[in-house]
Amino acid sequence: MKSTNTIKVSDEQLTFKLTKQLYVSANDANRFGMLLAAIRTLKPYLSVVFCRTKHGANKLCRQLNQQGIKTEALHGNLRQNARERTMAQFRDGKIDVLVATDLASRGLDVIGISHVFNYDMPDDPMTYVHRIGRTGRAGAEGVAVSLILGNPYRPVEIIQDATGSKMEELVLTADPVSLSPAEVSNFEDGDEESHSGRERHSGGNRHSSNRRHEEGGEFGRPARHDSSRPSHGRH
Repeated sequence: MKSTNTIKVSDEQLTFKLTKQLYVSANDANRFGMLLAAIRTLKPYLSVVFCRTKHGANKLCRQLNQQGIKTEALHGNLRQNARERTMAQFRDGKIDVLVATDLASRGLDVIGISHVFNYDMPDDPMTYVHRIGRTGRAGAEGVAVSLILGNPYRPVEIIQDATGSKMEELVLTADPVSLSPAEVSNFEDGDEESHSGRERHSGGNRHSSNRRHEEGGEFGRPARHDSSRPSHGRH
């Protein structure tokens, strides 16, 4: 991952200075339940939930709708008229949650987004800054919540260095919902939008992308080979 010392932040992304940054410690088994508990705790007006892939976005959209939360997905498979219809419903407040991928959310500028949730953490701090810049706009305060898998100490440290802002743990007042093992497996993703997007960002260098994941994975998820490493304690 890039050194946080070299990060340049655009004027648009400076909106994150008005955004309160929170995190929730989670794992694959309880992540959806933690997201749902965070939504019910914070009671957002309009919110965007970021997923890594369109496959994961569709599944998460269905799960949230099953829990009574009006949700639509925004990803690269949508036709232009479907995208415009979804965005119109979101702007009009007819849906409460927009589940989006990074590629589909570029240029997303909706006044009134009160909360952003990182269901899947991004690969790098700049993408994180872009995501949370969807809230805290036009002088309004916003809230960004990240679901961090495993030990949160290092991801929180990286985010705080990148944004120059403190990140606090969210205290949930709603009980998390449990999923069965079969439902958890439904969130296993890895479709072509995610892979093609990462290759475009890395100039098509698949070896570079693979090496990044071998070294540390997304900075909100433990690397696959980290299970034998000792824990450094909670932040």
